[in-house]
Amino acid sequence: MTDVKSRLRPFGISFEKSLSDLIKGIRSNNEDPDKLLLFLEESIQECREELRANDLQLKSTAVLKLAYLEMYGFDMSWCSFQILEVMSSSNFQHKRIGYLAAMQIMIRNDNDDALMLMTNLLKKDLTSSNQVEAGLALSGIASIVTTELAHDVCEDIVRMLSHSSPFIRKKAVLAMFKIFLKYPDFLRSFYPRLIERLSDDDTSVVSATVNVVCELANKNPKNYVELAPQLYELLTSSKNNWMVIRLLKLFSSLSLVEPRLKKKMLPAILNILTKTEALSLVYECIDCILTGKMLAEDDYKLAKLMVERLLVFFEADDANLKYVALSAFIKIMTIHRSFISQHSKVVLDGINDTDLAIREKALSLLDALVTEENITKIVSKMMLLLLPNDDDTSESTMSRFESFQKQQMAIIPKSFKLLVIKKIISICCEKNYQLIPNFSWYANVLYDFIKLNASLDIQQVQSLISEQFVNLALRVPSIRPELVSMCLATLRDSNNYSTFEDGLKDCVWIVGEYYDEYTEGESEFEHEEDDEGGHKLNGFEIITDLTKVEFFAQTDPTTLSILIHNLVKVFAKFVCSLKSDWNESTVEMVTNLNQILLDWLEQFQSHVNTEVQERSASFIEVLKLIPESLSPSGPSGFVEDVLLGFFNGQTLKPVSYLTQQKITIPEDVDLDKPFYPGALEEFIAKHKPLEESDHESIYNYWSDSQESEPQEKYPEDDIERLERIRDDPFYIGMDTVPNSESPSQDLISIDSRDTPAIKKKPSSGKSKKKVRVNREKVLILDDDLTPNVGLLDLESESVSRNSGRSRKGLLIDSSNLDKFDINADSDAYNKGTNGGGTYGEYEVNQLVEEMKGLQTEQGTSSSKVKKKKKKETGIGLEDVEGEPKKLKRKKKKKKAVIQE
Repeated sequence: MTDVKSRLRPFGISFEKSLSDLIKGIRSNNEDPDKLLLFLEESIQECREELRANDLQLKSTAVLKLAYLEMYGFDMSWCSFQILEVMSSSNFQHKRIGYLAAMQIMIRNDNDDALMLMTNLLKKDLTSSNQVEAGLALSGIASIVTTELAHDVCEDIVRMLSHSSPFIRKKAVLAMFKIFLKYPDFLRSFYPRLIERLSDDDTSVVSATVNVVCELANKNPKNYVELAPQLYELLTSSKNNWMVIRLLKLFSSLSLVEPRLKKKMLPAILNILTKTEALSLVYECIDCILTGKMLAEDDYKLAKLMVERLLVFFEADDANLKYVALSAFIKIMTIHRSFISQHSKVVLDGINDTDLAIREKALSLLDALVTEENITKIVSKMMLLLLPNDDDTSESTMSRFESFQKQQMAIIPKSFKLLVIKKIISICCEKNYQLIPNFSWYANVLYDFIKLNASLDIQQVQSLISEQFVNLALRVPSIRPELVSMCLATLRDSNNYSTFEDGLKDCVWIVGEYYDEYTEGESEFEHEEDDEGGHKLNGFEIITDLTKVEFFAQTDPTTLSILIHNLVKVFAKFVCSLKSDWNESTVEMVTNLNQILLDWLEQFQSHVNTEVQERSASFIEVLKLIPESLSPSGPSGFVEDVLLGFFNGQTLKPVSYLTQQKITIPEDVDLDKPFYPGALEEFIAKHKPLEESDHESIYNYWSDSQESEPQEKYPEDDIERLERIRDDPFYIGMDTVPNSESPSQDLISIDSRDTPAIKKKPSSGKSKKKVRVNREKVLILDDDLTPNVGLLDLESESVSRNSGRSRKGLLIDSSNLDKFDINADSDAYNKGTNGGGTYGEYEVNQLVEEMKGLQTEQGTSSSKVKKKKKKETGIGLEDVEGEPKKLKRKKKKKKAVIQE
């Protein structure tokens, strides 16, 4: 039966599963993970059986299927030698399958033995008369090249740079780049041969060479400045847009190390920018000018031209073009900040775009657009992004594109909404609130954030809003009555207990600190639960309402301690405010309110937190004296002088975090001189270390008390061996402390607080009609050093957030080219080639170093490794026995000639 199958196989009749059959089987079992795993294991077993056959057609098909299954995470390193067998086939179809599997499987696994056997096969294919096979070998080398393989095939690839076929020359140039990454010294040796390809007759070879030079210049551009005249000629004469783009990227790197290039390059770039119609080339010209720092602050015409060309990008429907245009806008804004304000429509349209990345880019441009006249309009448009989508438009009346666009607009992640809130606060706080026309409007914006967060449920919003409330209360005295009204409304709303828990303590502090200004001033804030006549809550109502809330009795200790302190503060201020209308009913009301406060405080006398215990117990003792101090004529001096005196200190003012630097150090104070010079000596004298006998007695007492096993005693013959292996890093003793006993694990803190989230459904009521905000003149308290204290640095935060993202590009390690100087003297390679040596000497030296390391590990301290004298093979070798060393000849650096 096997002979029959082998005879029918050349005619296309096969009884084994092909790759298409394998894919169909995977799709049919994809719904059940167990069946899928069983099917994959059976398929791998079938491939194992097929690899045992002598038929290369069947074996190549099995290798192809294994290469596909390797992408599912299976380890296929066991079939490396079968892959080599398929690669050695004379049939090109089989050879191509073998190279594909080698590129995919061998690069991901440690197959040194297979790579060693592959070297001769690669050399054979490189010298093949068939150009396709040679090109296939070059592609395989570029994918699986290692340091050892680079040493073996480098000269063969260099010879192929002068091949008669442009296809082979192009492949060889690209393969040389991967060899340079593995062994950079080859770049120093074969750099002239590579640069010769810039004058190649074939455009594809020149383009490949420019691509390699561009990638190399990203690491160290100064090595390639001397190529500027030749690259400039290519830039002005080439009609290949792809090569022009690579040349522009190359010149943007070169201009950073050679500023003289700007005067020569800028006219040529502007010529391409004005004549080309390709949007990709337009963007690369603009990016080259910006990245290469060719745009000066006084060059208004150039900036205007760049912006005009970028406006075409926003007319296209491609989101990628809009994104790159906004990225270029940001770079231009850093140089010409006022120029972007002329195109505010572009930025505002970007905020409402369906693409989330474009929205984030547009947000970063808002700082340059906001003024005193348009800040309310811009903030209103940004707040629309935070509202839930309540549009009831029937999807049947919309087109398919409009329906998709509506879904994209509705899907806004919380991270972007948080970014919008931060940006609104940032632009409002800019220049110490100088852009805000009316602080009542800004306070209402902050209060709207609290209500919106009931549905958004963003944790970071709580601290942002509460910090702004405190900052406004400290800096703007005229807004304090309205802030107290908003804080009271927030504290009385049960929906905020879960979505604004972190900000409640700041609201409580504002109510207690500015209660007297709240009762005396006027507030424009209107809450839904307030009476029609704009009734203000008095101290009696505030205390009775907040003490009835069970949530505050179970909240975190920090909020509870602040609440205790400020409720007593409100009580003291409320009692003193009743002095003008004092009568018998007032005495009764104050007595009842005092008893309510006492009853509420008594439950915290046994609280687990000491701060809550201390505050509640202290204020209980003080409040017990209140009824005795009340008289029909008015409150006694105890309430006004003692109780109110607890809270009436100096007026709080905004303090900069750099205020400490203003304090000058007195001349007679020496901060380096200790207060008590002899303290350490006295401490050591009083607490002498224990003697050895004391140590033994303490140890024996502890061992007896713990009933531990007696300590193991070693024979005298083993003492020498224990001393010898004590410092051996490869010896694991019985007294090794496991990692699980590390004391660092005891420092882990667990937050046991888990408050259930209570989400509030968005209200379906219609929004109120926007009223024009009139600018008002208010007093803003300022500190001496930093007027922007407490403000948000959104740009730095967005930069750190973006930089925190892990962007995975191509899996190419180019770290060997970091700070690589092409004009410096080589080390290992020049020792072999310039002095008559071979690449084998490099490998022998490596093996010698490895053997020395093994001898050092296994040998004892008495054994010494004698160094052998190295044979001098050329200039640059160092003598071991102290003989005079030959000086290395320094190569003269060629200076780049730039025609100006």
